[in-house]
Amino acid sequence: MKTQGINRGDGAGQIGTGSLGTRNLIDPSDLKKSGPKSQPKEPPVDYAVNLSPEAKRNMEMRAKALEIARNTPDIREDKVADIKAAIANGTYKVDPGKVADGMLREAIKDKIASDHLELDL
Repeated sequence: MKTQGINRGDGAGQIGTGSLGTRNLIDPSDLKKSGPKSQPKEPPVDYAVNLSPEAKRNMEMRAKALEIARNTPDIREDKVADIKAAIANGTYKVDPGKVADGMLREAIKDKIASDHLELDL
């Protein structure tokens, strides 16, 4: 048995056609289009992009930086061992100036990186 009518189930606003037990949904906007049903497709366009030497160099530097970052361990075990040893024997001293400098340096790098990412978008 063939049916045709508005499908008010999960495809609200779409017209359903087909036999009972099957569902073929048609977008109503497709029904309003006039003209032949099968229009000839245009051949794909071949676009060419030429990068400047500076752009190529920037891409290479970025790729190298990403490779270095990916291959660098998150935790430098040698530094951790040195600091643990200094804490254990009581010789570890915190220099507040170095801590503040490091915090500012990281904040500046984060700001520059976020500004750079915004410009890329």
